[in-house]
Amino acid sequence: MKKLLSILFFVVIATNAFSQQNCQAYFTSSYNPVGNTINLNNYSYNNDSTQILDTAWIWTVQYGGASYTYTTENPVIQLNSYPPSVFVCLQVLTPTCQSTYCDTIILNTNPVDTCIASFTYYPDSMANNFYFYDNSYTNNGTINSWAWVVYASNSTVLFTSNLQNPVFTFPGNGVYQVCLTIYSDSGCQTSACDYITIQDSINPNCQLNVSATIGHVTVPGGNDGFIELNVTGGTPPYNYEWLNLNLYTQNIYNLTSGIYVVNITSADPACSAVTYTAQILEPYDSLNYVVDTLYTNNIDTCFGYVIDSFYIDSIFISGNNLVTVVWVFSGGGMNSTLYATYTYNLNGSQIVVLTINCDSAKNLATYSGYIYISPTMGVNAEDPQNTLLMYPNPVTDILNIDFADLLTGENSLQIYSSSGQLVYSESLPSGSENFRINVSFLKKGIYFVKFEDGSGKYVTSKFLK
Repeated sequence: MKKLLSILFFVVIATNAFSQQNCQAYFTSSYNPVGNTINLNNYSYNNDSTQILDTAWIWTVQYGGASYTYTTENPVIQLNSYPPSVFVCLQVLTPTCQSTYCDTIILNTNPVDTCIASFTYYPDSMANNFYFYDNSYTNNGTINSWAWVVYASNSTVLFTSNLQNPVFTFPGNGVYQVCLTIYSDSGCQTSACDYITIQDSINPNCQLNVSATIGHVTVPGGNDGFIELNVTGGTPPYNYEWLNLNLYTQNIYNLTSGIYVVNITSADPACSAVTYTAQILEPYDSLNYVVDTLYTNNIDTCFGYVIDSFYIDSIFISGNNLVTVVWVFSGGGMNSTLYATYTYNLNGSQIVVLTINCDSAKNLATYSGYIYISPTMGVNAEDPQNTLLMYPNPVTDILNIDFADLLTGENSLQIYSSSGQLVYSESLPSGSENFRINVSFLKKGIYFVKFEDGSGKYVTSKFLK
């Protein structure tokens, strides 16, 4: 079940304007990294250029999972941590009008965090001896201190160090977590962690080096995360066992957020399994730094019912740095789907803002949520799921489906609506490489395509109409 944005720290701001709505809330901000403060300045105005007579101001400031309220006209916010961004709303009141304006303030001079913790490590010829090298960087000031912590598998602290490039000697075989926290003279603080497996370090035939490319879920509550492993050393070929998943492949896809553990064994029967742990994050998780806030043009529509809840269903990358976000609204037993296209410049977690204009700007409602844009979006040439290519997406009439070499026997293709209703079914001849279908008869919405190859295996994908 999709998680409602109301429980995912998503913010909805609905401003109902009076028939004589005239005022517009607006503010500017400036960030002082030395004092770690934000100066908020009220610049609200009247739409007819007359002087605004605002008499009350309600500021709502959200960061770090907490919300703070201020009622002065131009407050100075003293932050108690160093978040990458702060969400601010200003509501102004006049004798005849009220208005709300919200924005996400990125606290860094760069669109990404001003300092990024990073490190590499290498074993030496001595058993269980590892050299660690700080590769962190900052775009504002200099890094002036480092804090290393090494944890055992039971989370017990084994070592600490304040050196920039320390050396740790691990006590024996096992899985250890190493974390580095850096501090800059501009007040930036951030951390990076990695898991290190020590396994028969004296026997080079059993030494495996494991790293992973991780794709976090693209929408809250999504299931499109992935983990692609890179394993070297030891004696190939390698075997993989993902614990609690009953999967035995090197790479795994269609994952929800969470922690995933895999046992890796090499072809040498004398070597025991190496355990590797990876984590897939939600777009709003604190470890997923917000890199930007995306806006699109107002969407002119009226729902005809009171909205009880909303969520972001999915996103589609459509080229030229464009992402289409599928918003779903619910209320009074009815649902509505809206598609909004945004321009993005950076990969990573983004805040997306949607403003709905109903009845010629007399009723404005602004909604915001989180998405995650992966550099690869889970593309893997060896994964059969990604050989089912559909375009254009969104589609108006003709939908093209490329199967590559999937069709080897008796096959079938079904299209289902978002409510689960079968709306189209077709048998496909063996050896077909592509298929065209006119979907102009379908209503606007989200549709799921299920392709079955006749052996019980199937591939699913979806498109927008």
